[in-house]
Amino acid sequence: MRQFWKNRRQHLNKAGISNPQSNAFLEPLINYMECQGKISAPATIVEKTPDVLDAFISFGILQRSAKHNINFCHQRYLDHLIAERLLRNIFGSSPD
Repeated sequence: MRQFWKNRRQHLNKAGISNPQSNAFLEPLINYMECQGKISAPATIVEKTPDVLDAFISFGILQRSAKHNINFCHQRYLDHLIAERLLRNIFGSSPD
């Protein structure tokens, strides 16, 4: 899964979306999904950055679902990001 995210971030970087931009975009989605216990989030959470959303969709990370929601194309993508954040909070840096 780490290799998947490394590859996706490289593609996003080539599309002009930096890692800090990606992280800032993902954070509210992850927070909502984790706190609400849901696998989708309202599209309004990311409506201020439609270009970033379009890139995440075109690179197979996110998809639009019914009722104007956004969800990850695979549940494992979200699970990995939540686990990575948890480990970062525990150990104070990104896991290697």
